[in-house]
Amino acid sequence: MRTKRRLSVFAWLAVAAVFALATALLRAATTETYYYFVFSNPVAGQETQYNKWYNEQHQLDVVAVPGFVSAQRFVINDLPLYRMAELQLPKYLVVYKIVTDDLEAVFKEVSRRLQTNETRMDPSFDRVTSIGYVYRALGPWVKGVGGEAPGARPGKKELYYHIVFTPFVEGKEDIFNEIYTTHHAPELASIPGFTGAQRMIMARPDTARVKGTKYLALFTVETSDLAAVKQGTSVRGTPNPGQDGAGTRGYTFRAFAPQVLGDVVRAERTKGTRH
Repeated sequence: MRTKRRLSVFAWLAVAAVFALATALLRAATTETYYYFVFSNPVAGQETQYNKWYNEQHQLDVVAVPGFVSAQRFVINDLPLYRMAELQLPKYLVVYKIVTDDLEAVFKEVSRRLQTNETRMDPSFDRVTSIGYVYRALGPWVKGVGGEAPGARPGKKELYYHIVFTPFVEGKEDIFNEIYTTHHAPELASIPGFTGAQRMIMARPDTARVKGTKYLALFTVETSDLAAVKQGTSVRGTPNPGQDGAGTRGYTFRAFAPQVLGDVVRAERTKGTRH
């Protein structure tokens, strides 16, 4: 009898161990979407060289790393969607999208290529003022209503990224997240001109000289007249007592170069090595 009991205990423990291992492996293998925001400036007097290198060499080197899905470059816009943030960031921005189940392995490869000069830096890049943050997508992408704002002047539509660093009031993180996710982000996405919204949470340690916030929100706008879209944002939405309004910082950037796709770059470089 005791032998049977021992066997059943061992069997239960074995099943529990297998289940725990399977759960751990499943959790470890979860693929997540990340956004790597790099803000930077050219060295004084070298802006033309900086942009040529960034467009034709650097962003291609970076998206060639497995795990990188895309890259797109932006320049800060003279007219922000909201009030101008007092704490300024560098003039240029590149947003890399990463999809992976091992973020640290991706960045380990980024570092390796920098050390071996496979990813080449350029003297026109101002290393001192550059700032980078890595955020993980938090919840689904919210599709915006798109279209054009009432009274928008006709013309070619341009893409804008409005990036908001969103601090919360101490002790009110839960209510902050609930209202931002269920009310604020969808309300902004419903304004004509807004094409989407994505909330994020910081995914890697923040070592930037200008500190980020635990949470960040990205809003995308496509319009021929940002000023007309800006008027639509003046409508007051749902109040959020959990948000630190004074500490919130928003920055509006305009896309000035086409999106670069990692799969395309990797395929081209692989093909090139076969000749």
